[in-house]
Amino acid sequence: MNKEMNDGHAPAFHTDHNVYILGAGYSAEAGLPVMSNFLSVMQKVRMSAAISPDEEEAIDAVLQFRLESASAAHRINLDLDNIESLFSLTASSSIIGGNISARLEKISNQMQIAIGATINHCQKKFYSLSIEQKKALNFTSDGISKPIDFFDFSTGVMSGTIGTLKKQKSQENTIITFNYDTLLEDYFNKNGVEFSYGEGMPRSESPEFKLFSGPGCPSSIVKVLKLHGSINWSSAGSKGDSGLDVHMYKDYDELRSHSEDRKPTLLPPWWKKDPNGFTISSWANAVEQLQTASRIIIIGYSLPTTDQYVKYLLAAGLSKNISLTGVWVVNKRPDVFNSIREIFSSSYNGIVDVQPMSAESFFFGNSGYDALLAINRKPIPT
Repeated sequence: MNKEMNDGHAPAFHTDHNVYILGAGYSAEAGLPVMSNFLSVMQKVRMSAAISPDEEEAIDAVLQFRLESASAAHRINLDLDNIESLFSLTASSSIIGGNISARLEKISNQMQIAIGATINHCQKKFYSLSIEQKKALNFTSDGISKPIDFFDFSTGVMSGTIGTLKKQKSQENTIITFNYDTLLEDYFNKNGVEFSYGEGMPRSESPEFKLFSGPGCPSSIVKVLKLHGSINWSSAGSKGDSGLDVHMYKDYDELRSHSEDRKPTLLPPWWKKDPNGFTISSWANAVEQLQTASRIIIIGYSLPTTDQYVKYLLAAGLSKNISLTGVWVVNKRPDVFNSIREIFSSSYNGIVDVQPMSAESFFFGNSGYDALLAINRKPIPT
């Protein structure tokens, strides 16, 4: 970690460091479910006959737990049709008088398999589409013009690796995501873009993974900080060289083939934040990157009630920030703007820019607002 984090002084001024905070609204551009419709999509995946028997069993267990938990919703205001609320309930219910309930621990583990199977199924369905079936635009690179889809373009922008952005040597790019999926990793691998899960995180065990894992990650490499875990992370087996109980695989299928328990490591947004200890590094990295952010771009994140601790993450990061010049909030739901505005004190009122639009409109400029120029990431074709 940067010594500047611990010496009591603010980090040096950074002129071009974009920090993107991604929520489910970003991944929804690939047809992935958001929290409110996740269970209904999970049911459709269960009916597809395209998943393994243990994944089917896991989904059945989750749906049964949802039915059994209805009594809790009669007493406490819980939205059990929201997968994060249900996931949080399985995790918190598994601690009874300080002892772990074996049945509830099993359900919590099955919840992670069910979520992983659902996301993986939806990702594969999206990847199977032709470019004509995806949201795309024509872009010229090295004199060749061709259609590229939304994720080719947006990941290229956020990593600074598309068009003339590759020549902006002073830029830094960080992505903080609450999503479990591997859309970012899959597109970075597809396009040969090296990325990092952050300082101190384990190396990948897959030779096909474009993951930087050495000490002292160069500022030119995009950092992907996953605060809730990932469907390609496993906490089974011995600790790696990093001393953390997590192993990184190229994707969910590789994890299912090679990890000891065949279960992704996902965290619910609840008070017992880090049962395995490995996300401490992700959170510390997120705080450090927020300390030097020149711009914060919040895309498709609605600050759900289960994620109220996020304001403390922002507070910790921005407490030493002397570089922040703008905050962009991008969301199709205008009702979330007040919640996000309330995170920032009145001193930030002049720099918070709310944009009621989809992630696609933000990156593609469909609304007539040149957002990429505003955040200094407008790629010029080459």
